Amino acid sequence: MNKTKRFASAVTLATALAVGSAAFDPASANDAEMECTFQQAGPQAGQQAGQQAGQQAGAEFKGTCMIPCRVNALAVDIDGPNMKVACTTPPRQVSVMLRKSDKGDDWLGTMEGKFPEDPTRFGVIDGKNGAAGVAKTPFGWFALKQSRRDGDSLKLTLAVDKQLPPNKDDVKIIQRA
Repeated sequence: MNKTKRFASAVTLATALAVGSAAFDPASANDAEMECTFQQAGPQAGQQAGQQAGQQAGAEFKGTCMIPCRVNALAVDIDGPNMKVACTTPPRQVSVMLRKSDKGDDWLGTMEGKFPEDPTRFGVIDGKNGAAGVAKTPFGWFALKQSRRDGDSLKLTLAVDKQLPPNKDDVKIIQRA
């Protein structure tokens, strides 16, 4: 093999290795956050008549959430992630929809679960007086780190490093069961 062919083979191998190294790296994935992005859907999108877009009750937003591996594997509880569960897959993208409720700062909608038979209810309660909000997902209850609306766009960031503990009402329900 002459030097030109050897060089071309080396370049091809180096390119293949470089492309392969750009593949998913589980060590760099952020298992502590779930990102959700939405766009306002329907005829209300873009309207500013008297209220900011997305502020009125009934405003519907559709989009996607990126579900971290351990959350998707149901390996996060109130004590944090179960490190015995090996997670090497990239975050899973799921379809979501939220609609502003006519009750305060509540949002209700749907999110795909891990399995088709999973509940799909997705709810978000914005925090008040500086307190963090709460998000109920098919994967558990998590703290709402950030909720940002910009015109017809909505972006949510959930802290999914651990589930929220049950409140007093939850404990009463469990005790009665």
